[in-house]
This record gives sequence, C-alpha cells and structure tokens, in this order.
Amino acid sequence: MEREFVKEVCRVLEKQGLSHREFGKRLFETDDGPRQWAKVRNPTGEGKTRKLSLDECYKIAGILGIELPMLLLQTAIRNEENA
Repeated sequence: MEREFVKEVCRVLEKQGLSHREFGKRLFETDDGPRQWAKVRNPTGEGKTRKLSLDECYKIAGILGIELPMLLLQTAIRNEENA
C-alpha cells in the first residue's frame, strides 16, 4: 500500500504543478530533501528503500492541501481499480 500511496502523491503533485524537487525540499526541510524524496519514489536495487513515517505522511497531506484520510482513501480506491 505504501508504494500506491507514493504513486498517488506523485499524481497529485503533477496535477498541482509542483515539482518533485520543490516538494522534497518542503517535505524534508533540507537541501538534501529532493534526493530523499527521490529515494522514496524511485527505489533502486542498491540499499534500502526510503520508507515514510506516519508524521511524514501527515506532512505530505498538508503540503498537498488534502486531509490524510482523504489521500489514503484516494489511494485505496485507485488501488482497487487497478487490481
């Protein structure tokens, strides 16, 4: 479900016209934020995938201007549609 959540966040980012770079900076509040966000959305075979904490999920929803329960519901519905 986490991967589907990240895909939904990416869809919303695209819809809102927010770049992944800017989003990463806002989410992680560091200059390294874009790299951290890239590790979340594009896991590589090298090392561990960067997981999101519940606090980070709430922050993501806030940045997007969507309540977290609604974002999770959108994710679940899209996941069911693709199953």
